[in-house]
Amino acid sequence: MMFPPVAAGLLAMATALATGSAVVISVMIDSVNKHLPKTEQIPYPWNYPGKLRKVRREYQRIFPEGQLSNLLSALQALLIILMLACAMVFRASTQGG
Repeated sequence: MMFPPVAAGLLAMATALATGSAVVISVMIDSVNKHLPKTEQIPYPWNYPGKLRKVRREYQRIFPEGQLSNLLSALQALLIILMLACAMVFRASTQGG
């Protein structure tokens, strides 16, 4: 069975969005860390939901007009939509094929 080309394209776009999200998170962490004492700075490796919540909270506290948090939400929403679309295309190709 071959991986459907449409699903491969959707997966490639989702991968690009995931990479973009990681870059935005790194920029947010860098921006926040510049305003925090060294003992309270957020480490870069090992992203997990609790850490991301803290990064968003601190970013919005320090930069109330900042747009990176909104950009990150948009990238993550599009990523989820593309992954669902990829799964649906893959499923349809294996059932109808």
